Amino acid sequence: MANKEKLAHPLKVEKIIQETPDTKSLVFTIPPELGEDYRYEAGQFTSLFMNVGGEEIVRSYSLCTAPETDSEFKITIKKVPHGRGSTYLVDEVQVGDEIWCGKPKGHFFKKHPDGTHLILVAAGSGVTPLMSILKHTLATTAKSTVSLVFSCRDQNQIIFKDELSKWQESFPERFRLIQVLTRPLPGWSGLSGRLNAEALDALFGPQENGPSVSRQAYVCGPTEFMNMVKESLESIGMDKKSIHSESFGSSHPHQASAGQAGEGPQADGSVIVGDPMADAGEKPEVIEAYFDGERVEVPAKENMSILDTLLEAGHNPPYSCMSGACTACMAKVEEGRVRQREPGSLSPENFSAREILTCQSEPMSKRVKVRFTSGD
Repeated sequence: MANKEKLAHPLKVEKIIQETPDTKSLVFTIPPELGEDYRYEAGQFTSLFMNVGGEEIVRSYSLCTAPETDSEFKITIKKVPHGRGSTYLVDEVQVGDEIWCGKPKGHFFKKHPDGTHLILVAAGSGVTPLMSILKHTLATTAKSTVSLVFSCRDQNQIIFKDELSKWQESFPERFRLIQVLTRPLPGWSGLSGRLNAEALDALFGPQENGPSVSRQAYVCGPTEFMNMVKESLESIGMDKKSIHSESFGSSHPHQASAGQAGEGPQADGSVIVGDPMADAGEKPEVIEAYFDGERVEVPAKENMSILDTLLEAGHNPPYSCMSGACTACMAKVEEGRVRQREPGSLSPENFSAREILTCQSEPMSKRVKVRFTSGD
């Protein structure tokens, strides 16, 4: 793993907020001399470098604040069963502790023209980056509207419950909050059951939105949830390019199938992607990468991922969880061949399009050329 000193600074935990029984928000103190390093935009995340049980691990969490409305640098963590990072942050971290926090990164949110209708759909802690986008949009535009569809288990699991109510009170004409509980406790009068295509059609179908309305959707939650939402929004007429998603947490690995672009899944669970005839049998030598409008070239290293190789060389490509659970480090193989250790959050369609997770992929040909999809 790359040297954290090149990527992060130790920040002190200033405040801890209990959001729900298993969810906390951490507020970090940003020293004045580090202000520029931690300047951020709505929808971005920070990666935390932690020592848990004697092992260095990295976990990434979205900022729930917006720079236009909040003076705090705050992330929100939901405790995941058997999750080492989330358990440590929720159960053990105290006010005054220091945690190495990476500089804010990410390209999840794009600014849209005033008057756009933003459709935000979240499940559980997936609301975190959408909260940032919601606040930014309402605070910086005069005519844009926001609809947040928030799926939770019950009333006690509604993250940012009071804060969402305040934003609804402040912007009654521009912010619509739709809460859907899968297992509501007695006394709930709102929507209940699992969010599905029929419900989304009732909320956002042609009968609810004229063709002249410019719409952009942002979806965040488990992979299966996001796939359902994206398919549902497409079925009611939304352009695929107008639907943006960010995964929270690992899903069950996809059962990959061989694609036309490469050799496909292997017996050990890995997936070979790229040109099957590229420098067959030759030792990897060079990685050429494109991100943030730049071209970089670094020597390939044996048994080291493309992402780690770039980070170790002092570069800062897009990345997040470093465990294959998200798609922040996704890139397209434009030349050569790579081996992705396991499918992670990618589908067979991704591999057919020669898309890989650079945190899980190693070069297999003499030269490999990749283009990051979120940083160029």
